[in-house]
Amino acid sequence: MTLRTRLMVTTLAVAVPLAAGLFLFAERTRIADMQASIDRALETGSCGPGSEGPRSRVPPRGAQRAPLEVHPYTDGFVSARPDGRGPEFPSELRAQLATTDRASSAWTTPEGRGRQTAVRLSAGSAPCQILLARMRPRPGELRERMVGLGAIVFVVMLAVTIAAGPTLARIRRLSDAVRSSTSRAQNTDITMSGNDEVTGLASAFNQARRQVRTHLDEVEARERTLREFVANTTHDVAVPLTVLQTHLSALEQTAADDEVSARVRDAMREAHYMGSLLRNLSAASRLDGGVPIDARPLDLAALVERVVARHQPLARASGVDLNMAIPSVPIVVHADATLAEQAVGNLVDNAIRYNHPGGHVAVVLDHSPPSDPVSGFVLRVSDDGVGVEAAELPQLATRRFRGGAARSRRPDGQGLGLAIVSEAATAFGWQLLLKANTPTGLLAELRGPSTKAPTKP
Repeated sequence: MTLRTRLMVTTLAVAVPLAAGLFLFAERTRIADMQASIDRALETGSCGPGSEGPRSRVPPRGAQRAPLEVHPYTDGFVSARPDGRGPEFPSELRAQLATTDRASSAWTTPEGRGRQTAVRLSAGSAPCQILLARMRPRPGELRERMVGLGAIVFVVMLAVTIAAGPTLARIRRLSDAVRSSTSRAQNTDITMSGNDEVTGLASAFNQARRQVRTHLDEVEARERTLREFVANTTHDVAVPLTVLQTHLSALEQTAADDEVSARVRDAMREAHYMGSLLRNLSAASRLDGGVPIDARPLDLAALVERVVARHQPLARASGVDLNMAIPSVPIVVHADATLAEQAVGNLVDNAIRYNHPGGHVAVVLDHSPPSDPVSGFVLRVSDDGVGVEAAELPQLATRRFRGGAARSRRPDGQGLGLAIVSEAATAFGWQLLLKANTPTGLLAELRGPSTKAPTKP
């Protein structure tokens, strides 16, 4: 409910009962005045012996009715006028006169609510022993009163509207200025002329905005520093980790003792996991920090080939057979090379890490089938490992969520791998599908649009 509507409703809630109270007070005053006029008329009325009774003030038929009427009656409540044209004596007054000498009641007339009083005279006032005095409201009096009360309510509403109009307009201008100031590009204070509460509210908004802006700038600076630290750390650690993985791979192939070879393979898996974790943290900081995606034409087939080659030592150390199939014609996509390689690497890494010795991982890249409405690519990474429960599939690409098998195989995992794949795919306009493989394992599928490969000169 707007403030204007609230003011109107509040004004009506106050003005209507007030008008009703004034109407009731005026009505009671009118009834009291009518009763006083009737009492004064009855004080002068009398019926002596042999007289024709007091002159009735009823105007002749067809004439304008006077507000006051006095009628004489006999003790049997019959008109004491010689022509007997008096009105019928009211039954409610007749019942009251049975126990008292004076009775009064309301009198309903076409003009509105009037008043009537009957008094019993002394026994020696024959031929009339009872006088009935009636007073009807003035014609149009009720209508005039209602019009007056309506005018009062209207004037009150108009006064409130006129008084509140400028304030409401200032509040609207303040609201527009506040909405404009929420933009990061808008860095000016809200200006409001005048010296009232609205100006004070604008000043409070300016102070709060400056405090919030200062706090946001500090938070953004800390986040920017943290992202730069993660990126630099990832780069500084990735290079020696790659060299270490190369040395461990060569050492594993030349180790003569089986126990030494097994320990080297364990060290290779840990080094690979450390490198994957660092790269995932770097990718997560980029996705969270709102860093613009540097999307450029990218040969997806060459990217898949590099990822598989990098994971071959890990697959060999884990006893998993890693195979790849890519088309002979390049598939060019529009994506960020670092994030795309990390997304594909996470799929291959998960398929190897959550497999078992003697398992298989297949990485297949192909053009989308002709039935697809959009020309693009399909990348499938399938394994025959432990897989996931059907109930866990919808949450598998959520950050920090880890399936039961993943927690048991790798308790120290962070639950970032598939989440980064999903977020990077969304940023590129791709689609990630996760479903159970047949008969065991997991099938991860990436789909997206592709462009024509550039022709060689």
